[in-house]
Amino acid sequence: MQTGRRAFLSTLGVLAAGLVLPPPLMARALNPNQLDDLHAHAQGLARRVHFEPPRTMLREAGEYLHDVETFLPLALGRTRTSLHRTAALTALVGAQASRWAGDGRTGGLLTRADDHARAAGDGAIRAQGLVLRAKQIGEAAYSVDAGSLPAQKLLTGALALAGPAPLLRALIRFELAWDFAAVGDCRGAMMELDAAETEYGRAAPAPDVVEAADGAWQERCWASGYRGATLRQLGVHEEALAACSEELNGGARLGAPSYQTFALVDVARSRAALGDVDAAAMDLSAAWRLNAQAGLTQRQGRVRAARKLLPSTLAVRQLDELMHG
Repeated sequence: MQTGRRAFLSTLGVLAAGLVLPPPLMARALNPNQLDDLHAHAQGLARRVHFEPPRTMLREAGEYLHDVETFLPLALGRTRTSLHRTAALTALVGAQASRWAGDGRTGGLLTRADDHARAAGDGAIRAQGLVLRAKQIGEAAYSVDAGSLPAQKLLTGALALAGPAPLLRALIRFELAWDFAAVGDCRGAMMELDAAETEYGRAAPAPDVVEAADGAWQERCWASGYRGATLRQLGVHEEALAACSEELNGGARLGAPSYQTFALVDVARSRAALGDVDAAAMDLSAAWRLNAQAGLTQRQGRVRAARKLLPSTLAVRQLDELMHG
């Protein structure tokens, strides 16, 4: 860890300046450019979390969070606020990676993210933490395609904290649309879906929004995936297939499994509903393989739940062999 910390401090030019002090004292020597560099590194972690193995990102985010937190005890004023904001974003990245890895640290990292975001007065990061908590609390329901009223409350709270950033507001409204559809509230789902797409239409890059930090949300047809997932819940399967296919093609172009596997399960469920069981089984097989290759352990629960909806055919039995092999 000491070697890593020397490299970390060296990137800030602190060692080069001869200020070899304990990190808490060193915080007082940080200038605005160095604080910006610290935050830019956290934004870099947010960009990478969709493309690299979750356990790798969880380790890197955990180490960086520790380093940033060592500066905080004696930091004052704007320096302290900036460090809290950087720590909040880093903890949020760690929580996302932990959730995808099926690791038990998600809740603790979300608590640290919220504590730091409160200290920084950053409502947008707090809102993202609530979105992840909603996913965490609704995990069991979501895996079997059901909605969650407690999750809806958290998402509503997230929207109140999100501020004016259109991309973040779009994310939260897309999540609400899916959840409303899952509990059978068709009117609420369509209202939120329309509002989400309006926000999405005027969105600008948001490097502190982890879900879209890679800056490629338009190329990977992020909105199409949410629209497809919601339409599938509403039983509009032909339109859902078309929308999800757009996201699948975008994710494939970017080489990002995390963008593809969720849509694959939605496609499979719609195909099964339309009677194409073998195609559904092949989609689920592709999702299972991608999840396994990318270390997305948490995502396999959706594949298992969708498999239970399929009757036994040769393709389904081959899926079973893959899942239990």
